[in-house]
Amino acid sequence: MGPVGHCAVRPYVMGERGIEGDPTEADIAAIAEAAAQAVSEGAVGFSTSRILLHFMPDGRYVPGTQAPHDEMVAVAKALGPNGLTQNVPNFGGDFAGEIDLIRQADAAGGRALQHRREREPRLGQDDGRHRHVAERRGVRRHRALHPCARPDS
Repeated sequence: MGPVGHCAVRPYVMGERGIEGDPTEADIAAIAEAAAQAVSEGAVGFSTSRILLHFMPDGRYVPGTQAPHDEMVAVAKALGPNGLTQNVPNFGGDFAGEIDLIRQADAAGGRALQHRREREPRLGQDDGRHRHVAERRGVRRHRALHPCARPDS
């Protein structure tokens, strides 16, 4: 089994509000609990995408893209060292905020996060230059390269 997706857990807990709405504290607790339950039942972890290039068919961002940091930290804390957290960060936006989020989730979960090395040509970003900044700010990372189709091929 693979990781449970943020884009599935958030609407499962929040319904339609999970697509673009702000979670309540109870929602955040329920999202974290659902992710932890999925891991206890065999999922290898939790996967989220914060990059502003993933859309639903109707044009809205996939659920979780703009989730508040406390939601992400709560999930990492609920998983603890038992599950991998994969994060596709939005380095095309608030870079410092994304690095801080990764560091907070890392500390809350007690393990390093895996995140994808993303090239964001449409946003003019390549996270290769971000690696050094992240490491200087105390982020422990496990990078993974995932094949994907090139938009120009």
